[in-house]
Amino acid sequence: MRSPWRWLLWACLLEFLIEILFFLPSRGELTNPEGAIVYSIWAVATGTVPLYRDFSLAPYSTTPYAPFYYWLCGGLARLLGTVWAIGTDEIYWIARGITVAATVGTAAFLGRLASLIFPGLSPRSTRLLAFLIPAALVTLRPWAFSARVDALAVFFSLAGFTVWLSLRERRPLRAAAFAGLLFSAAVWTKQSYGVAGLSVGLVLIASRKWQEATMLAAVFLIATVPGFRALDEATGGLFFRNLFEANATDWKWGQLGWLVRKGFLMGGLGVLILAAIGAHSLPRSAWRSFPLRAFAVYCVLSFVAHLAACLKQGAYYNYWMEPHWLACGWAIFGVFELERRIPRPTFVRGWSWVMLIALIQAWHYLPELRLQVRERREMGDRAWVDRMLSLPGPALITHSGLVIRREETLLLLDSFNAAYLERRGKADLSPLAQRIRNGEIPWLLIEYYKHPDDRDAKLWWPPSIHEAIRDRYERVEGNGILEVWKWKP
Repeated sequence: MRSPWRWLLWACLLEFLIEILFFLPSRGELTNPEGAIVYSIWAVATGTVPLYRDFSLAPYSTTPYAPFYYWLCGGLARLLGTVWAIGTDEIYWIARGITVAATVGTAAFLGRLASLIFPGLSPRSTRLLAFLIPAALVTLRPWAFSARVDALAVFFSLAGFTVWLSLRERRPLRAAAFAGLLFSAAVWTKQSYGVAGLSVGLVLIASRKWQEATMLAAVFLIATVPGFRALDEATGGLFFRNLFEANATDWKWGQLGWLVRKGFLMGGLGVLILAAIGAHSLPRSAWRSFPLRAFAVYCVLSFVAHLAACLKQGAYYNYWMEPHWLACGWAIFGVFELERRIPRPTFVRGWSWVMLIALIQAWHYLPELRLQVRERREMGDRAWVDRMLSLPGPALITHSGLVIRREETLLLLDSFNAAYLERRGKADLSPLAQRIRNGEIPWLLIEYYKHPDDRDAKLWWPPSIHEAIRDRYERVEGNGILEVWKWKP
C-alpha cells in the first residue's frame, strides 16, 4: 500500500491485540455466555454431566449449540489432562485459544478470497489488509477471542466458500465435496450457520452445474444428517430439544432497530464505508466474473438471514459477525480503489477521514474495555468468590461458570431459557419451585439485573420459580455483577 496513512489501520490492529492481551488471562466464571459454554466444555472434559440435558432435571440448564466446539475444546482438555493438571482456568485458556486460532484462520481465508474475487490486486497488500481491516470491527469484541462458538462457525463457513472458489475450475467435483464437508463442520459448530452452503448451492443450480450441486448437497447431507439423528437417538431426543426447543425464544420486533443501528452500522462503520466505496467502484464488466457474483449472493443471503435472526429474543451483536467479515472483503477492494482513484494531495484528506472513522470505531470500544477490566478485577477477587461459594446450605445459581467449582451444593438454573421452556410446556420446574417454597434452598446467587421483585423479572425467570422466590428472599450483598439473596424466614 502506498498510503502514508496506513498506520491508522495498524492502530486498529494494535488496539485489538491490546484487548486480547487484557482478556485472555481474565477469569470468565461470571461472564455470560462464556460461563455456560465452559460449563458444557467441562462436562465433556470430565464426563460428570451429560452435554445435552433434560431441562426438567438438575442441572436445569441447556446446551443450545451443536457439539463440535465442545468436543474440540473438551477433548483437548482431556488430552492435555493426561500430562498436566487441567482445572477451570486452563479450560478457559484452551477454549479462548481455539477461538483466537479460528479468527486468525478466518483472516487468512479472507485474504485468499479477496484475491479470487478481485484479481489483479497486490497479493501481499491483500493478505495484510485481511488482517488489518477486521480489527476495526466492534462485533469481533469479544467474540473473536472468548470461549464462544461463533468464531469457529464463521471460520468453517468462509473456509468452505474460499476452498470452493479456489478449486472449482480445475477440480469442480472435488471442490464441491470439500466445500460440503466444511459447510457441514460449520453447522456442527453452530446449527444456524448454513448460509454459506446455501449460497453455493443456489449459485450452482442457477448456473446449471447439476453434478457439482448434487455433489455439494450429497456430501453435506451425508456428513450432517446421519450424525445429527444418531446423536439425537443416543441422547433420547435431548440433542434436538437442546438445539431447537431451547432456542425457540419469542420474537421481539422492538430490538431490531437498535441491533441494526448499533450492531450492524455502528459495529462496523469504518469497514462498511470502505466496503461501499469498493462496491460502488466496480465497473459493470466486473460483474461478469463468476466468483464476484457468487460472493455477492453469499453477502446478500448472509445479511438477510442474520437480519431475520435479530428478531429473536436474546440476539446480540455477534449475530452480525459473518456479514461483517464478508464486508471486509469489499473493504479490501475499497482501499485499493481509494489509492488508485484519488490523487495524492486529495488522497491525504480523503483517505485519512475514512480511516479515522475506522480507527474511532475501534477505539470507541475502550471505555467498555476499561469497564470489563474493572469487572474482571472484581471477579478476580478470589476471596470474595470463594466466600460466596462457601455459603452454608444449598444455593440456586444462574451462572454456570461457578457451578464447576462447587457442583455438589449449587443448583444451576439457566433461568432465561428455562423461562421460555416452561411457558411453552417444554419443562416442568414445579419440583424445584416446591423445594424453594419449603425453604430448602436458603440462598440465591443471581445476576444484578435479575431481581425477583423487579417489573421485568418475568422475562428472566420461569413462572413457577418466579412465584416461588418472589417476596421470599432479601438481598445481602453483591459485587456489581453477582448478587447474593437470602431466604427470609
